[in-house]
Amino acid sequence: MIHISALLDDVKRYAPSPDEAAIVGIVKYLGIALRSRDASLVSCSDDNELARIRDGFCMKKLGLSKEAAEAAVKAVCEMMKDERIKPRITFYYLLARETGTLNKLTGPAMTEANETLFSLHIPNEETAKELEKLRDPEFRKRLPAYESVDDLMTALKKG
Repeated sequence: MIHISALLDDVKRYAPSPDEAAIVGIVKYLGIALRSRDASLVSCSDDNELARIRDGFCMKKLGLSKEAAEAAVKAVCEMMKDERIKPRITFYYLLARETGTLNKLTGPAMTEANETLFSLHIPNEETAKELEKLRDPEFRKRLPAYESVDDLMTALKKG
């Protein structure tokens, strides 16, 4: 289980004082999709994925125009270019922050939520350990470029 505080720590690498309620809103928006290792990461080299983010999250959830959504996705990809592994929650948070739409991720019920109610559950302990390795900057430096997220996760399992 990854707690909201772990998600906050990752977002803090780009936004020193993140809005916890907005992060909770992203977790709720993504829901069960976050249980998949592949779905919990963003690939800026996958044009189809970036189009889905633009059309789904940016245009539908944040209410951006197609042009504004494309510009925001490009800006966040550029911002995170040094990261081989781009957590989806951090990526979406930065999209909302850069477009001034964090308020669309929060609501009265979410701002009162406590951490334990909105913890993100990872399917099993093994997956949680693999994802924790990604938090170590030294480990991330040793990672070669991978063709797919599946290849990356296989490498993580091997240690």
